[in-house]
Amino acid sequence: YLDIESRMYPGQPELDYYLSKKCKKPFFMCEYSHAMGNGPGDLKKYWELIYKYDHFFGGCVWEMLDHSVATGEFRYQKPNYIYGGDSGEFPHLGCFCVDGLLYPDRRLHTGMHELREVMKPFRAEYNGGALKITSLRHFTSLSDLTLYYTVERNGEVIKSGSLGEMNIAPERSRSYKLEIEPSEFTVLNISARQNVKTEWADIGYEYGSEQFIISDSITEGAKVKTGATFTEDNKYYTVAVSECEYKIGKQSGLIESIIANGKQMIVAPVEPTIWRAPTDNDRKIRVEWERHYFDHATTYCRATSISENAGEITVNAKVAISSPGVPPLAYVDLTYSFGIGAGVRISLDGKLGKGVKGEVFGTLPPLPRFGFKIRMPEGSEDVRYFGYGPYESYEDKRAASRVGLFKTTATENFEHYIRPQENSAHYGCKWADVTGVEGHGLYFSADTFSLSVSHYDPLYLTGFEHDFELVPEKETTVIIDYRNAGIGSASCGPTLDEKYRINEPEFKFSFVMKPQSSGNILPFKEYLK
Repeated sequence: YLDIESRMYPGQPELDYYLSKKCKKPFFMCEYSHAMGNGPGDLKKYWELIYKYDHFFGGCVWEMLDHSVATGEFRYQKPNYIYGGDSGEFPHLGCFCVDGLLYPDRRLHTGMHELREVMKPFRAEYNGGALKITSLRHFTSLSDLTLYYTVERNGEVIKSGSLGEMNIAPERSRSYKLEIEPSEFTVLNISARQNVKTEWADIGYEYGSEQFIISDSITEGAKVKTGATFTEDNKYYTVAVSECEYKIGKQSGLIESIIANGKQMIVAPVEPTIWRAPTDNDRKIRVEWERHYFDHATTYCRATSISENAGEITVNAKVAISSPGVPPLAYVDLTYSFGIGAGVRISLDGKLGKGVKGEVFGTLPPLPRFGFKIRMPEGSEDVRYFGYGPYESYEDKRAASRVGLFKTTATENFEHYIRPQENSAHYGCKWADVTGVEGHGLYFSADTFSLSVSHYDPLYLTGFEHDFELVPEKETTVIIDYRNAGIGSASCGPTLDEKYRINEPEFKFSFVMKPQSSGNILPFKEYLK
């Protein structure tokens, strides 16, 4: 009866069918992605398929705009946004009307930036000496866009320029000679910007961008052996290295104190963590998370020991992550290594525990995250990181971000979604530091990690239904994640793609943490000591 095939939120099996030769009609997704809160994720997969298959001609995101009512004394300047049920009405669907790519005042969600990038009307390729641009438009040229580029090495721009008007005919390609020496961490960024004014954009508006990692073979700084000493009493192993003193609790198995130059750097033990404030797209899996009491998980230390070898000191702790009334969620061997530089390398070797019914390994629901939470004192505000930014980025939501060196603050690095939830992580980081106005703080580095920094502990954030109810904590919460789960569209659509779930039965992760001074601007490689 119809000339086209259409489905809402098709999962991979459905997509496989509609993209096969069995489907004889054009295929359109009347709805495929849910933009509620921190979302949507996994957009890139769909648009790669749309551009690959001629009969797959697109789909609709739900939806354009957050629907909400502005209330409060200052509702025209700083509104308190409310949603279903807040005015005593019945029936209602709660915050399910707050599900758009734009806030009620028409500011863009990060999801709109993500959608712009995956839908951009060109494809870019770089082969080491030439940049190839292919137009994905069918009827008009790309002459309304001008192409710019920058080359960055270790986060610093070393070359930039314009490649001129993109006068590329529909469905045609053009190559630009662009030779870049691969050295250290080198990237090529390209940006297509409007060169004519339209009803919706001014001249200079970025229409789309792309990044190519030319080289990521970083030369690390020399690892200076500083030597470390330790003492112990009934409560702590105390390790002194350079001008820093670390205390590891014998009963907790955690770093409970870091004193650098007489200043306390943390206000709570550095602890493994699995909880994130559920996103709107986590609403289904959240039921399983809470059934297993993930939000009540704490650590329990089973044993600790210390050893010394040629000036290097190692503290080992066997820790279980557990919640009341259920088997341990994970078993973790923690290793704290001292003696190289002024810091500590924290290594984790863990495996998942059993589900609530006592099944075999792997029966737990996928974890929200797995990392370490570091609570820093009041004033820990300035943030630098080398990773995916400037927008929030996750495993399946990073098309709009690029790898680079970014500066922000703990206050600014927070997305005020109408319903509070996980936000503003930065995927693929190499290093980061968080410091105060006096210049002191902590530095973190690893092969790769996800960074979260804000004035809201995830457990605190979980307890609120409206952004206007939040009161920032004086302390700064830093989370260094081995992984932070993908975003997806599961509030309405299919479950999160398997590759973005955290359900591997065993995992290993390590990172370096040490005191840092924001006034000490070092060469890039020195941050990797």
